[in-house]
Amino acid sequence: MNRLGGDSRLSIFGGLVILVVIGSVVAGLVVTGGPNQARREAADEKRSNHLDVILRRVRAFYKRKQILPATFSQAIGQGASELHDPVTGRPYEYRVIDKTTFELCATFETSSLSRYGTYFPFGADRFRRHKKGRECFEFPATPN
Repeated sequence: MNRLGGDSRLSIFGGLVILVVIGSVVAGLVVTGGPNQARREAADEKRSNHLDVILRRVRAFYKRKQILPATFSQAIGQGASELHDPVTGRPYEYRVIDKTTFELCATFETSSLSRYGTYFPFGADRFRRHKKGRECFEFPATPN
């Protein structure tokens, strides 16, 4: 009789361990968002990197010619096909606001605010501070 009671206690304990493990895995997926969230964040990171490259190319163009490029293609030159949204394949938005100011826009799949709150890691640039959805960033043609 003791032997049967010991086996049933072992079975209950084993069942509880399995439930705790499964619960931990589910909780981990809920907290981190799982692999789909990681893919969205990676795509947003690529968008941020692309916008940084575009910003530098627009400013280099302005430095050489003393005028802002009229179009996205003119701003980017060679490699324009590489600087498109990684998910949609569409070019990012570029708009001249006035003689010395321009705007870059992208549509982000996640909010960096949900990852960092009001704190941003050292060296995080402006493109990594974004909300979910369409976000535009305005820049002077020359850095301050």
